[in-house]
Amino acid sequence: MTFNMQAQLETLHIGAWPYQTYQGDPGVLAFEDYDVQVASARVYAINSGAVTLFTSIGLAGVIDGSGLDVVWMNATTPYTEPILYHSINTTASHGTDTYDINGEQSWGVLQEIEGGWPYYIPQVIGTYVLKHTVLISDLLG
Repeated sequence: MTFNMQAQLETLHIGAWPYQTYQGDPGVLAFEDYDVQVASARVYAINSGAVTLFTSIGLAGVIDGSGLDVVWMNATTPYTEPILYHSINTTASHGTDTYDINGEQSWGVLQEIEGGWPYYIPQVIGTYVLKHTVLISDLLG
């Protein structure tokens, strides 16, 4: 699901969640849970190596490329309109490669996964995600 972004060796990722519950909120579904949402952002940061900005209504944070917390702020911060500010050194990524031909997130690895697909799973395109072409002329017209 994140192959397209990770294959481009991004150094900064902005992950936007529409709404974030409070930690320990008993009335949420599993996929809405604070720990589950933050864990998914943390896994993305680790896999991509990118500084990840976690933004949502209710919570904002910065996770470094190794998955560790840099700074967090929730909506209970006593400000009229809480805003999180944090400086990120982006000069280290200037002039670096935009892809890694031998990396974990590469076309070659994707082909290895596809080639090693279990024989009992049909290699056919289902109806869930059909190819759809959108012409620029249709967007402009």
